[in-house]
Amino acid sequence: MTLRAAVKAGDVDAVRRALHKLDANAEAALDATDGMGRTLLHVCAATPFRSGTEEVVQMLLSHRARPCVPDANDQTPLALSLAAVASDKATSATLATATAVISSLLHARAEVVGLVSCLFLLSSCTDLSMCGMCS
Repeated sequence: MTLRAAVKAGDVDAVRRALHKLDANAEAALDATDGMGRTLLHVCAATPFRSGTEEVVQMLLSHRARPCVPDANDQTPLALSLAAVASDKATSATLATATAVISSLLHARAEVVGLVSCLFLLSSCTDLSMCGMCS
């Protein structure tokens, strides 16, 4: 299974194996984009409710995935996660997973761009001290 396929599937073990196999080339794989300009971090962050997403996001970030890279629509991984949360009726369990994904991205210093993103964070997050980048 390729790294991109493992990320899309949310397969934590397959992502771990693929990153280990790529070793020194992992950073180039993390920066590679698809036809929509999305990196692996975009692909993963766009589905914040899926089981395993938090761990995969953390693995990608620990291998130097860049959280501030916009896709072809000028959306960052954080913006995609926020949009998914805003458009979905989450259960408390899935919302906890999504909040952990968003928190991981904020801890990685993802940029919070736009009024909608800032308002969402202000209404749903308890600790914005890690952010401070609303613009």
